[in-house]
Formats: sequence, structure tokens, C-alpha cells
Amino acid sequence: MYKSTPKQRQELGFIRKLAGIDEDTYREILSSYGVESSKELTKSEIEMLINSLRDKAKEMGTFKPKKSFIHCKYNNLAGREKMASPAQLRKIEAMWFRISRQKTDSERAKALKVMIKKITGKDGITFLTAVDVRKIIKAFSNM
Repeated sequence: MYKSTPKQRQELGFIRKLAGIDEDTYREILSSYGVESSKELTKSEIEMLINSLRDKAKEMGTFKPKKSFIHCKYNNLAGREKMASPAQLRKIEAMWFRISRQKTDSERAKALKVMIKKITGKDGITFLTAVDVRKIIKAFSNM
């Protein structure tokens, strides 16, 4: 059981401010983990807390991922013959973000996986071919 790192605690403080969590609420959250300080959280506990506060900040519109990260997503999948390009995969995610009703990124990802399976029969976004992309874009456009 490894304790949280200073970098994780710094990120927690930053995300906490973006999520608008006051000191009393923050202390209540920590007590729900059975600790009084973020230094006492394990690495996995602090990651869970950071992710939940990040989702809250995204919903509030105060947290936006860096564009460089968004632009690089799926770039490791470039150059696959007859498969969807990284730009096409990012477009599918962007369309899904606009039309889906889920509140968190993890719920949205699960729902997207289900939709991809229904439309194409493929198990996930990374398995899509260029033909599958057209089917999905057409389906999402009609939603």
C-alpha cells in the first residue's frame, strides 16, 4: 500500500479549486476515505478522488484538457491499412460527446463502446475500419 505522491497531492489541490470544493467539503470528502490529510491517501485512492473531481470540474466547464493531448489521441494507431485514421477516431468521439447523455467520461466511453458494437459488431473504437467509420458517422448524424 503506497502513499500518495507530492505530485498527486499538488494535482488534487489544483483540481479541487477548479471543481469549487471549499475547505469544509474537502475535509468531509477526506473523512469518507477515513483520513484527515491527502498525505494519508493511497496512490489509488487519490487517483480516484482526482478523477471524480476532474469530472465535476469538466461538468462545470472549469476544466478543459490541453489541446495537445486531444490532438495526439490515437496517433499511435496511424498508418494501419484499411483501418480508421486517428482523426476519424477523434471525430467519432467528438460526435459522441455532443449527442450522448452520459455525465462522466467513463460512462460516455462505455456507452460509445456499446453503440460501436451495435452498429458495426466491433468490440471497440480501435478496431474500426474506414468503412465502419462511415456507418458510425451516418448513424450519429441521424441521432
